Amino acid sequence: MSLKNSPNSYGYATKLLHWLVAILVFTQFITIFWREAIKGTDNDALLGPLMTVHKSVGATLMLLGVLFVIWMIANTRPSLPKDMNRALQTFAHSVMHLMLISVLVMAFSGYFRSIAAGYAVDWFGYFNLPSIIEKNDAVRSISVDLHSVFAWILGICIILHILGSLYHHFISKDNVLKRMLP
Repeated sequence: MSLKNSPNSYGYATKLLHWLVAILVFTQFITIFWREAIKGTDNDALLGPLMTVHKSVGATLMLLGVLFVIWMIANTRPSLPKDMNRALQTFAHSVMHLMLISVLVMAFSGYFRSIAAGYAVDWFGYFNLPSIIEKNDAVRSISVDLHSVFAWILGICIILHILGSLYHHFISKDNVLKRMLP
């Protein structure tokens, strides 16, 4: 398997970035759902560690998201099936782009949400990300709103992305899903 994409398949680097981002985004949703489930219970001591994991994974997604965008710009993208409806192709590309934008907005708004509230973003206990702004309620408020709205957008895009992959595999019976599998 080649490192780079070809006109017919995704390369190793794209597959690795895709699945790393997918696993980390899934981890983000799990940490927040878990955090919300244990709030106000006897397990409150887990809230801090869960947020540390959430912020650390978010910081990792900032870096991976930027790398993914650069990699996508620098690489060929395999074509969708020739018999696929043009409107459906546009929709698929739109969902994919919106999903990547959502990952980036979520990661950066989470970072700004924390530092604007005066909290450090600790990366798995190794170091704190630099705080590039002072405590700022207006920035925190905007970041909270962006983070919430794009969480919903990302969730919807993920569902559409998975449904589209399953559609290609089980109904269209083409190789769209297979070419992204490890």
